[in-house]
Amino acid sequence: MENNGEISFLQKPEFRTPNLSDLNLPPPNDYLFANVILDGNIMTKNLQHIGKDVNWLKSELKKQGYSGSSEIFLATVSTEGELTVFPRSEQKNNRNYFE
Repeated sequence: MENNGEISFLQKPEFRTPNLSDLNLPPPNDYLFANVILDGNIMTKNLQHIGKDVNWLKSELKKQGYSGSSEIFLATVSTEGELTVFPRSEQKNNRNYFE
């Protein structure tokens, strides 16, 4: 029983969820995503570093329903070549949050 009156339980080892070291498995590699569009601007050097070009990017944007980079706030590419897009917000908010 805890000091606050609650009861805590400790699972038996055979019922705990195993982790990678319990199973003698190596941890998966963590990779950074490459930013390819930032605030509507295409980052061509980042595209070159991941082995892609502007034509590939435009094609991928078109597949996702975007007509150009100006609609995009941020777009990233994973190590598997998957494009993730974060569009610009269409709603303009006139409130100043620093007031």
